[in-house]
Amino acid sequence: MPNRTSLPQTNKSYLITGICQCELPVELIFEVLSHLPLKNLAVFPVVCREWLEFIKENESTIYHNAAQFHNFVPASSSSQRLHEALKELYSQRSLQGVNSWKELCQRRLQIQQSWLGNAPSRIVRHHTSPNRRVHRIKVDELAGFIITTSQSGGLAVTDINTDQLLWSLPETYVRAYAHCEYSNGYIIFDRFTSEKEIWRLSSIDSVSADSSSSLPDTIQTQIPPDGSHPGLFKPHALLQTPEPTRAYRFVYPTLLVAAFERVYLYDVPSARLVQIIENIQPLTTNISLGTLNYVDLSARHVFLCGGHALRVFDRGTGRAVLTLPSNKFVYGRWGYRLETGPRNESAMGSVLVEHEMEAIMCGPGTELNQYFDEFVAVHVSPCGSHLVGLLSSSRLIIMPHFERAIHNQMDIFDLTLDVQLGSPHAQSVYLAYENNRVAVVTGTALFIVHLPPFAPSSNFPATPPPIRVFRVFSFLNPERLGSASCLQMSDTGIYLNCKPSFGDDADDDDDDEDDDELDPEMLEDAFWDSIADQATYAVLPNGDYMVITDDHGVGHTMRSSDVYSVDFVERYYS
Repeated sequence: MPNRTSLPQTNKSYLITGICQCELPVELIFEVLSHLPLKNLAVFPVVCREWLEFIKENESTIYHNAAQFHNFVPASSSSQRLHEALKELYSQRSLQGVNSWKELCQRRLQIQQSWLGNAPSRIVRHHTSPNRRVHRIKVDELAGFIITTSQSGGLAVTDINTDQLLWSLPETYVRAYAHCEYSNGYIIFDRFTSEKEIWRLSSIDSVSADSSSSLPDTIQTQIPPDGSHPGLFKPHALLQTPEPTRAYRFVYPTLLVAAFERVYLYDVPSARLVQIIENIQPLTTNISLGTLNYVDLSARHVFLCGGHALRVFDRGTGRAVLTLPSNKFVYGRWGYRLETGPRNESAMGSVLVEHEMEAIMCGPGTELNQYFDEFVAVHVSPCGSHLVGLLSSSRLIIMPHFERAIHNQMDIFDLTLDVQLGSPHAQSVYLAYENNRVAVVTGTALFIVHLPPFAPSSNFPATPPPIRVFRVFSFLNPERLGSASCLQMSDTGIYLNCKPSFGDDADDDDDDEDDDELDPEMLEDAFWDSIADQATYAVLPNGDYMVITDDHGVGHTMRSSDVYSVDFVERYYS
C-alpha cells in the first residue's frame, strides 16, 4: 500500500452512504477512496449532498492519493507541489490544461483509454525541417523535441509541437543514412568510419573523459551548428572502436557497439570503455548469429539479434546464457493469430481498430526438418524482465520473465508466446517496446500489442495470457509501410517515418510520388483477406523449409520521407 502524504486536520467524520451505516474517521475514508477506480471516484459527488461537500472540501488530497495509488506519481510526492512533482515525469504536451490533481488523474486516464481505442486519437504529420528525407528518429517528449537524421545527410532537432528548427548539423558533416541514438540528453551518431560522435545538451555538466583518445576532435569542436538554439548541444566525445562495427544501441548510461565477433560497452558520460564481450558467435553451439540485424541491452544482459538466432549474454560473466534459433516451426506453448471476423468498433475519433485474437495451445513438435526464418529485431522491457523478438514473417515472439529459462526454472517453450500479426507473407519492418506496449510495422499494417502484467511463475499459463492487438486504421498501404526505416514509442504517441500519402498537405514538389496511392477501401479489404494467408516457403535439398515473404517496400531511398505520429493526447489537439 503506498505511503500517504499528511492529511488535513479536521474533527469531522462522514457517513459513507451506500457503503456502511456508521461514521468513519476521515483518514480511513481517504484510504478507501484512493483504492477506487477513477471512474467510480468521479461519480461520488452525485451520491448525496454530504459526499459532494466532502469531495469538494478535500479534492486535492483525495486525487493526490488516487494519483499515488494508480502510479501516476511516486508515493513520496507532495500534494502541495503539483507542477514540481510532474515536470520530471510528463511532457508539457500531455500536461496542457492540467492545474490540479483531479485534472492530472483525468488526463492520465484519457491517455490510457486512447491507447486502447476508447478515446479519440489522431495522426499528425511532422515535416521536421530541413530533413524532408528522414532516416532515423529519436523523440524526447520531456524536452519537447524530435531528432532526425536524413537519407541525404545532416541531423536536425525540431520542436515537437511547431516543427521549428532548434539545432542542426549540416549534410556535409553528418553522413547520409547515419544511425542515431539518444537518451538522457546525449546524441550519438556514426561517421563513415567506425567512430561514434557524442553530443550532449548544454545543460548537462561535463564529465572528464578517462582517456584523451575519446575527446572530441578538431572537426567536431569547430563545426558551427545552425538553428534558433545553436548552443543547444555541445561536443562531448568521439569514440573510436578498434575494428569495424555494424550495430549499436544506447540505453543510458551505456552504449553497446557490436562488431562481428565481439561487443564493446562504453559508459557515455565518462566516454570510457567498461567491458568487452568476446566470442558472440561461438561455433560450439552449431548456431551462429549470422549477420547482426539489431542489438539491445539492459542492466543485466546484452541482446543480439542475428539472421540465424537471437542470443542473450550475461553482462556480469560475459557468457551466452540463452539462444533462440530462427529455425523453429513453433516457438511457444501459446500461439495467437488475428481472427477474420468483424472488427471491434473503437470510440468516435479513434484511429485504432482492435482485433479479436484466436489463441491455440501448441505442442513443441517433433518435426525432423527445420523451418528457417530470420530474426530482424529484438527489444527488452525497460525493467529488463521481458523480451520480444520479431521474425521477418510478421511473427512476434514474446518471452515474459525470460530469466526463468536461464535459471532452469521453466522451459523456454512453456514461457514463450508466439503471435502471428496478420499475413506471414508480409515482411516485418520495425519493432518498438515501451510502457508494456509493443509496436510493430509490417508490410500490411502498423500494430500495437498491449501486454498483460506478467506474474512470475514456474508453470506455463493454463489459459492464454490476454494480449490485445490493435492496428492504426489508415496505415495499410504496403508501399508506404515498407518505406518506414524507424519507429519510436513514447508516453503519448507512436512516431514513424514513411513517404507522404496522397492528400497530405505537402509543401514540396513530390506530388508524383502520390500518383499510385491506393483506394483506402480496397486496402482495407485486402488487409482482411490477407489474414487468412498461409506461410509460403521454399523446400531446400535436405528437406528443410525456408520462409518466403513479399517485399512491398520501395526501399529507403525516397525524394520525401516525413515523420508521422499517432497522438493519444485528446486535450492537446481538441
